[in-house]
Amino acid sequence: MTANTYLKSRLAAAAVLAVAATFAAVFAPVTAHAQPELIEVTPVEGASLTELPEFFRLCFSEAVKTETKEDWGFNIRPPDGSGVGLRTVFGTDATCVDVFPGVPAEPPPGIWSLSWLVHAQSDGSEGSGELRYQIGDLQPGDTPLATRKISTAGG
Repeated sequence: MTANTYLKSRLAAAAVLAVAATFAAVFAPVTAHAQPELIEVTPVEGASLTELPEFFRLCFSEAVKTETKEDWGFNIRPPDGSGVGLRTVFGTDATCVDVFPGVPAEPPPGIWSLSWLVHAQSDGSEGSGELRYQIGDLQPGDTPLATRKISTAGG
C-alpha cells in the first residue's frame, strides 16, 4: 500500500466517522423532562356522588414541590361558581395529597370541579389539570359525566 493510498483510506474512514457522529447527534433522542401526571385519584374522576366527599386524594407520577404556596395550587369550584375553602395535606414522600373541601351547610347539587397545579421536585416542570364530579342531582343543562379511572402507563 502506498503512502497516498494509505492517507486516502484514513481520510475516508475519518469522513465516515464524522458523518456518523453528525447523524448520531442530530437524530439522537432528546432527553425530555416529563411533567408530573396523575396516576391515582380518589374518588375516580366523573363519579356521581350523593354528597361531597370528606377529601379528594391525588397521587402524582413523581414527588412534587411543597415548600411554598407558589409550588402548588388546588381549587374546588361548586356548580354555582362560589368559592369553597380547602385544606391540603401532602404525604411524607410528596407524591400524594389529600384535599379537604370546606363543606357548605347545603352543598349545591350539580357538577363540581377540582383543579390542580403542581411542580416536580426533580426539575420544576409543571403539571396541571381539572377533575369533575357530580354531587347530588344534575341541574338543568348539565350533561352526565363519564367516569374515568386514572391508571399508570402500562396498567
